[in-house]
Amino acid sequence: MDETEHVCNNCGHTFKGNYCPVCSQDARHGRIGWLTLWEGIGQLWGIESRSGIYTLWQLLWRPGYLVRDYISGKRQVSYPPVKLLFILAAIIAVIQYFFPVPVKEPVVSGFRYLDSALSWLQNHENINALLSGCTFILPTWWLFRNAPRYPHHTIPEGFFVQVYVAILSFLFASIFAESTTLAVTLSYAYMYIIYKQLFGYGYWATLWRLVLSAVLSFVALFVLIIIGLTISELRQNNLYTRTNEGATTDIFYVCSTETDDWVNEQGDTVHFADMSKTAHRAALYGEMLGVASLVCPENCNFYAPYYNQATIEGLLRDTALCEQRCAQASEEVIQAFDNYMQLKNEGRPFVLMGYSQGGYAVVELLKHLTAEQASRMVAAYVIGYQVTESDLQHPNIRAARSATDIGVTICYNSVASPDAEIPILSGQTAIGINPVNWCTDATPVTYVYDYDDANDTLMATLDTLSHLTVIEGYDGRCPMLPFVGKEGNYHCLEIPLYYRSLKQNIALRCEVNHGTDVQHDHRTY
Repeated sequence: MDETEHVCNNCGHTFKGNYCPVCSQDARHGRIGWLTLWEGIGQLWGIESRSGIYTLWQLLWRPGYLVRDYISGKRQVSYPPVKLLFILAAIIAVIQYFFPVPVKEPVVSGFRYLDSALSWLQNHENINALLSGCTFILPTWWLFRNAPRYPHHTIPEGFFVQVYVAILSFLFASIFAESTTLAVTLSYAYMYIIYKQLFGYGYWATLWRLVLSAVLSFVALFVLIIIGLTISELRQNNLYTRTNEGATTDIFYVCSTETDDWVNEQGDTVHFADMSKTAHRAALYGEMLGVASLVCPENCNFYAPYYNQATIEGLLRDTALCEQRCAQASEEVIQAFDNYMQLKNEGRPFVLMGYSQGGYAVVELLKHLTAEQASRMVAAYVIGYQVTESDLQHPNIRAARSATDIGVTICYNSVASPDAEIPILSGQTAIGINPVNWCTDATPVTYVYDYDDANDTLMATLDTLSHLTVIEGYDGRCPMLPFVGKEGNYHCLEIPLYYRSLKQNIALRCEVNHGTDVQHDHRTY
């Protein structure tokens, strides 16, 4: 015992010995130094007591005996397994971030649900190890409950058994990342050794129990996967789908604002649509059907999510809350896109397109795309909404410069004159393109507007200061937005004004992306 008199740095008590009798702080604790730093690292990894290194060594050398010692109460020299598992997972995650594991070829069995599940698990070995361990607990408890060496083990003890198995699986999956077969083989070999040493059955009795546990575990895991995929598939009821035979590209379209405020059963005014209501769903369906028929080329499929969008009043009457409500609705669009990518896309290139509130969602969706998804994006059309300087800082958002560039964002807003701009929609836009000749300069172009039995010759010119497309010669009717609408703003005609040009340009960009030798006049339509 240390007879030196100390003053506790924590509570100020004067004492002799190694620890303060009042608050139990170690007498050695003082100002932070290099030794303190080393001790902190050592405590995290178990180096100061060698328990971390000892546990890993014992787990590789005598795994079953180590597990039995720990679950039976001999834990002084063992590093806590759950903590070790999370530390190991963190190390592996960092390593795989800097040295990514190549994506493996997808499994093809002919069954869509099974292929999707197996392919995902194949490229997420660590999650696979955790899920498999969870589904092993009950079969192991049932089949090994009368073991001669460790009878009547409990389900909580079974949990820690599987934690040790998961640690080994993590190790083998990271060390042998290029060979899944070898990693899985080693994991099951060590599982057999653990069960043999822990439970004390003979070689054959251990083997058949382990095999049956694996079968039951796989059945449980398969059922869980099917349930998860079924839930995801049910969400596809919220996805309008129009497919074309032989299509090589998809269009993912996000609707504009089609719904009004409504009052719920409690008498509260609701500022978001409810897609369980037939009227709200029908409003979006009408737009989806119309846009698909106007702009979807024959070489494309068309998908559009039914989402609980913000209402017209919720956006345009309460303009201060417009962006907040658009952001909330966009979260559903992003989730719908993820479901579409998992269950519908099948690796095809895709076009993003959104109109008005849907344009806001497309901008947010662009920021959500992974690098792999962004590499397959043909183009993104932000129609009737703005792309700001801040948005352009994101690597997935690059302004279109012509009719044929790929992986770019197209943005346009139409007016009779720049004075008719609606600030909440296009006041901060930093890019614009003429959706007729696909130029970013002020080159004017004339074209025939023939939507809905019209037969008018119009001129479209890009105003390079405001990035708005100025339309001359239109004298037809244009519905005005409530609350914020202006005479001469053509927000409600953004697709009808250019539907032929849009359809041809989508087809053209898809052909360029597909590598087709295109023989078209890209300048005018």
